Amino acid sequence: MGKMNILAVMFCLGISGCATKNSDMKSDFGIAGAPDWVNEGTRAVSNKDGRFIRGLGIAPKMDDFSLQKSMADSRARAEVAKVLIVYVDQVIDDFSRANASSGEEVSSDIQFKKEVKQLSQTGLQGVKIIAYWRDTESGRLYAFAEMDKKNIDESLSITKKLNLAYKTYLNSHADNTFDKLAGDNK
Repeated sequence: MGKMNILAVMFCLGISGCATKNSDMKSDFGIAGAPDWVNEGTRAVSNKDGRFIRGLGIAPKMDDFSLQKSMADSRARAEVAKVLIVYVDQVIDDFSRANASSGEEVSSDIQFKKEVKQLSQTGLQGVKIIAYWRDTESGRLYAFAEMDKKNIDESLSITKKLNLAYKTYLNSHADNTFDKLAGDNK
């Protein structure tokens, strides 16, 4: 899927920005007294509790708390969406390489990639805002969003639009791909 199509998908979701790479997800804001999740920022996480995409949304100080909270929530969800796009791109690329090296015919068709990405967006419904923190010095509000990777994989595996080869690959390799994305965030 081209960059313009990715941007169109993100626009439709009411978010903007470009996909990030793993190295861009590492963060250390160094805010004294802030919870760890604030200083860690947006990232993919693979640990004993499972595999998660975590997003950090920040809203500037505002007189209207409801608006500030809504802005922080939207930004946290947008950060999760950015990581989701990177994850889905990696799964598709890994699948294509695995099938190309085995001699099987691969659907490198743009339509195939488009369908996978559209279906993965269904997983965004599983994004939950699980915490807030306000910086008393700056007045900024931080929202912490989290999505369990199981939501994405479940959405992709039950759809009838994807071919059997991709579903089989997803069931056996998606965790490894996610763990590579999570990198040293284990």
